[in-house]
Amino acid sequence: MTLIWFLVAALLLSLVLALIVLSPWLLDQRNIARASTPQHDQLLSLNIDVFRARLAELDDDHANGRLDDATYTSQKRLLERQLLDISGEPSTAAAFVPNWKSYAIFLVWLPFLSAAAYLMIGNRSPVYDLWQAQDRYGNIADELLTGRTDTPPAEAARNPQALLSAIQTNVYRHAADPMRWYHLSEVYLAVQAPEQAITALQRAYRLSPDDERIALAYAQTRFFGQGGTLDDEARQVVARILQRDPQHEGAQMLMLMGDMQAGNYDNARRWLTSIRQQIQNRSGDHTQALNSLNQLAQTIDERAAQADTQTTATQTAVTINVQIAPDLVNQIAPNDSLFVLVRPTAGGAPVAVKKLAAAQLAQTQGKANLTVTLSDNDSPMPTAKLSQVLAAGEALTVLARVSHSGNAMPQTGDLASNAIELPPDQAKLNAAVDVLVNHLVP
Repeated sequence: MTLIWFLVAALLLSLVLALIVLSPWLLDQRNIARASTPQHDQLLSLNIDVFRARLAELDDDHANGRLDDATYTSQKRLLERQLLDISGEPSTAAAFVPNWKSYAIFLVWLPFLSAAAYLMIGNRSPVYDLWQAQDRYGNIADELLTGRTDTPPAEAARNPQALLSAIQTNVYRHAADPMRWYHLSEVYLAVQAPEQAITALQRAYRLSPDDERIALAYAQTRFFGQGGTLDDEARQVVARILQRDPQHEGAQMLMLMGDMQAGNYDNARRWLTSIRQQIQNRSGDHTQALNSLNQLAQTIDERAAQADTQTTATQTAVTINVQIAPDLVNQIAPNDSLFVLVRPTAGGAPVAVKKLAAAQLAQTQGKANLTVTLSDNDSPMPTAKLSQVLAAGEALTVLARVSHSGNAMPQTGDLASNAIELPPDQAKLNAAVDVLVNHLVP
């Protein structure tokens, strides 16, 4: 039906344009009718009367002696010549006078050429598909967006793309209705389009910022759509909900998850305590909900302990400046490996080791050097971390070696340094250790 109305409107518009094009011809034809022969005859008669009057004046001047014969003759001939020029036939310049065939050509060909140009400029099939979807699923889309129905019929479900097009068109036709944007976001989430769902909910929230359901859905969708991160926009939305209702459990839970993800474990524990108290104050059996909160509290404690461990490991680190003797720089190939390790002075497995590409050595003015940091993340044995050994006060040494084979065990021809003993309070000094690779492994 939409296509038919479009074609009718396009045809009427083409006919109007054709009439506009033909209007100058109609006006010209009227002007030609006005320029008739009687008007030309009246002008000629007037010119003859003027000629006769002037000729009578010449005769009178000649008779009274005011003009001589030569002047009289020349003036008379001039008047006769002008009369002959004026009394000639009217201009017969060629002019195109349209007839009914010319009108018919324009009335037929102009609409046809307009339709051909419209079809040839670009692919119009998406437009026709949209019109068809509107005709078939327009009413269903309106029912879904207004809440009159929750599930589309089987026929519409088999063609989700057409149904989605009808829903989108309906929403943009009622762009000031926040609930239509809200239901559109639900459709986007159903088809796994979280970014579009966030955009739709953002529009709904701007239209109705006081609607708690829209606000919470907007914040939750932003939270989960960004990998569990509560950004500033979502946090402001949740804070506004809590400002109106400080006991809103959904908003409190969202703040809890956001703080836990951001590493604000103390704030997360406070939100969890508030939610637990609200659940306990309600009547009825809420054992399952309380057990879930206990598991969440355990997760918060585990993440906090892990963060503390990582912080301690990061703070307990040894910085080593590796330098290559100038006479050995030319013996280093780009494919060689650089091993930097910390091990007990008494011998045994290293407590921290890092393997790097020898190409990372900065070579300037015949020298090669590199700064390396070793921490618990570089400890090969989980039971013998670098921080633990340093805390125990065990004697440690630092070594550096350039391996041509990339093997962890030293081989003949590798470039090595002497063992440099670490001070017992190296972690507290936070100073770099200089290591010089100055000899070949025999």
